[in-house]
Amino acid sequence: MLALTPSFLIGILIATGTGIPFAMPIYAEALATGKVDVPGLVEASGAVCSRLNPTVIWTHNDKGGLPEIFAIDQQGQSLATYSLNEAIHLDYEDIAIGPGPLPGTDYLYVGDIGDKNKAERSHIVVYRIKEPVVSRKQVNSPVTGTLEVTPIRLKYPDMARNAEGLMSDPLTGDLYVVTKERASCRIYRASKESIDSNQTVTMSFKLELDFDLASAADISADGSQIIIRNENSAQIWERNYSENVTEALSRGGNSFPIPVVGTPSEKNGEAIALHPSGRGYFTLSDSLATQPLYYFARQDLPPRSTTLSSKIFSHTQGSRLPVTITIRAESQSPILILEESSDLRLWNQSAIISTVSGIGVCSVNGTTAQKSHYYRFLNP
Repeated sequence: MLALTPSFLIGILIATGTGIPFAMPIYAEALATGKVDVPGLVEASGAVCSRLNPTVIWTHNDKGGLPEIFAIDQQGQSLATYSLNEAIHLDYEDIAIGPGPLPGTDYLYVGDIGDKNKAERSHIVVYRIKEPVVSRKQVNSPVTGTLEVTPIRLKYPDMARNAEGLMSDPLTGDLYVVTKERASCRIYRASKESIDSNQTVTMSFKLELDFDLASAADISADGSQIIIRNENSAQIWERNYSENVTEALSRGGNSFPIPVVGTPSEKNGEAIALHPSGRGYFTLSDSLATQPLYYFARQDLPPRSTTLSSKIFSHTQGSRLPVTITIRAESQSPILILEESSDLRLWNQSAIISTVSGIGVCSVNGTTAQKSHYYRFLNP
């Protein structure tokens, strides 16, 4: 397990040229939220958290697997396996989530972008998929299905390269490919306009970063955080809303090292996924063995207090009551999940996110309800 050094815990830097302070983020040590032991998933090479389906993480196999993606929950349990219709699997290396052709709709982007010999492929392919709805109830009986895909063919402007990082900018819909190279990585961009054209897109080279052997990348749901990892380290960049991705990565004064488990416990760590709340991230290894799913909770943000309008079907009274549920966070990283066996229905589904243990307190119309009857407050 990685021990956090003082460099992870203190420090405030001023972003060069902006006058905006960026505080070094503080993350807890890794919490193993569960074991990923999913039939057919033997080398989890990429991961991304769903924004449509609370508690769901999407992942896929590395080179040599079938053209399919897996939905797991945040304890690593299988929820669904989907084949990708008419897709080819040469070397899937990362998966991203972001905008697409339909406004307000999330799309998955599966990156068939690996090319370890750097000469085998005239182009790489990213498969765009409208994200399906997945329920936590499927953990008792995982579903299978087939999804339609749109292939997006991408070319480098210079030479064939090996890449293992893929990001979709939620603010623009642009795709970014992050190459895996010694000592540094190169960032290439395909604009949303170009990828919607149904033509082979020649990407534009944007910048080179001093980051060794990049194996995964992600952008937060609000676009304010950019993260890149390799087997034993990771880096996060804080982004102003006035900046594009290239400006945020190149500006300086806004990037910080963040922890991963690393070897030997997380050999071949090739996946990192920011939680939709921006208050943590998950990591996963592509080792052939059954792997722990790790969560790193951010600790330097103030506790959240959220009021959700909802209705409860009372277990005792058998009638619907208009109520307000107030969630008061006792920690820096509150995470809420519905108790599937209860009759609680929260209308604001986007507020429901997940992970693992502990019970919270529910205030209904000013009185404390039987907490286990209504919801479970999960706090990693």
